[in-house]
Amino acid sequence: MTFNIFCIIVFAHFLCVNCFITYIEPRVPLQGNRAKPGSPWPMPQIWNSSSNVLIIDTSEFEIIAAFGDECDVLQAAMQRYQKIILMRSPKTKHESVNLKGKRRESLSQVTVVVSEYFSCSYPQQDDDESYKIEVSGEKQAWIESKTVWGALHALETLSQLIYEDSKTKKLYVNETKIHDWPSYNYRGVMIDTARHYIPVKVLLNNLEAMAINKMNVFHWHMVDDQSFPFQSTTYPNLSKYGAFSERHVYSQKDITDIVEFARLRGIRVLPEIDTPGHTKAIGKSYPQLLTACYGNGSAYSSSYPQFSEAEVLNPTDENVYKFLIALFEEMQKIFPEKYIHLGMDEVNYGCWQSNPAVRQFMNEHGFTSTNELEQYYVRNLIERVKNIGYKYVMWQDPIDNGVQPARETIVQIWKDSHLDPTFSSWQKHAKDVANKGYKMVVSACWYLNYISYPYPGNDWEKFLHCDPRDFDGSEDEKSLVLGGEACLWTEFVDATNLLSRLWPRASAVAERLWTNPTQIDEDSTRFRLDQQRCNLVKRGIPAAPILNGFCGDFDWKLSER
Repeated sequence: MTFNIFCIIVFAHFLCVNCFITYIEPRVPLQGNRAKPGSPWPMPQIWNSSSNVLIIDTSEFEIIAAFGDECDVLQAAMQRYQKIILMRSPKTKHESVNLKGKRRESLSQVTVVVSEYFSCSYPQQDDDESYKIEVSGEKQAWIESKTVWGALHALETLSQLIYEDSKTKKLYVNETKIHDWPSYNYRGVMIDTARHYIPVKVLLNNLEAMAINKMNVFHWHMVDDQSFPFQSTTYPNLSKYGAFSERHVYSQKDITDIVEFARLRGIRVLPEIDTPGHTKAIGKSYPQLLTACYGNGSAYSSSYPQFSEAEVLNPTDENVYKFLIALFEEMQKIFPEKYIHLGMDEVNYGCWQSNPAVRQFMNEHGFTSTNELEQYYVRNLIERVKNIGYKYVMWQDPIDNGVQPARETIVQIWKDSHLDPTFSSWQKHAKDVANKGYKMVVSACWYLNYISYPYPGNDWEKFLHCDPRDFDGSEDEKSLVLGGEACLWTEFVDATNLLSRLWPRASAVAERLWTNPTQIDEDSTRFRLDQQRCNLVKRGIPAAPILNGFCGDFDWKLSER
């Protein structure tokens, strides 16, 4: 990664005080360099910025496409970002301004040039997301990208380059050249909507925050033991009996709205139906699909804390596979994503072992361990999933248990010793998975439902430092890492605190996965992250503060005083 940043000379008149953080105590002043106005996040790979400043002509400012009017994603983005850039700014005609005796030109037009329009449908795993920006003194700026997805990122960066003077309320931008691209193609956020139902509006707000941070995969852990909010038309009883209430559901219209909102921001929606464990909510409507546990020697009896009366699918029952494939075929109609997440984590072997019929099945098939039974389930389901055209992702647990799924499996690394002292380090888990030749997504560093103390505002530092390829492997093995994912499990999170728990902490994950910095100055980065936090607040995201300070006129709810 290359940083090639020219110093921006900012006169006192131009000091941006729309975001400001300060010390915890006067005797402990902040270190590092304050971010210049218009400092983008994530940091671009190559960013050249001069001291020449242009004023935005808000009366004539427009974003246009050189060609490609048929691309709805691009057209929607240009309209959206024009509103974002001009937000809260009076539409007045600006003459060339004179500061310190120097005449400043105005910027009135941004032209977007995209060379490939065939990708203007749904984003895919290997899309080219690179872009270039040039803001010159010729009254116009240029954006170039190979795909519309790169253009979306460029427009987001441009919106962050433009800043407001707190005194004049006018908008400015420095002459700039940027060439930018992501270090990883998979930059995800996982949200669990089963332990607490998360309203659609909050999920949409989170997608907006993801776009602001150039995250491109929404991994939707939709169902679990606690509830089944997905409103299936094939199996309507799943949500009828499995959701918290008839209002705590996601209708198919809700889902198509979420998928479309994500598409227009270059974000994939990866649905997860976790099996064979974490399926107790399925048992509320289809109890015959679950394995009856024998805690005290009788069917459907618990043995706490090892297992409840029934909580894991029965791998010996052919009806289980037929049920799941019918459900997945329904999901294919509303989720255009080519991948599905199959879960496969934390299977309770104890329940299977306690069931006489399951033990008999194992004997008949020559299985000497429950690991072989799990392999039977995994391989059986995977083969059927492939037959209906799905590619798939799963958590790492089957690999840990000696299961050998097909080589095209994408494995999600979630285990680490800081989450459970009985686990190995995530680096060892990644090494083991890489040794077997599987592609992977790393999330072990980034369980954002956990808060670090005594300074929870600073845990973004450790998130930024986690390099998902920092394990003892060859270059070929490290190349198997597709990217990473920030996870938010919702045992203690709901609509009241989801966005503030995620942001701007997930912004640190975004910078790691986009920029992949080789050297990190936490003191200086803190100022730029605060600027990004204020960007989020300005755009309607209640992002939590990282230190003392304020976001100028955009402080949350300030306008409602």
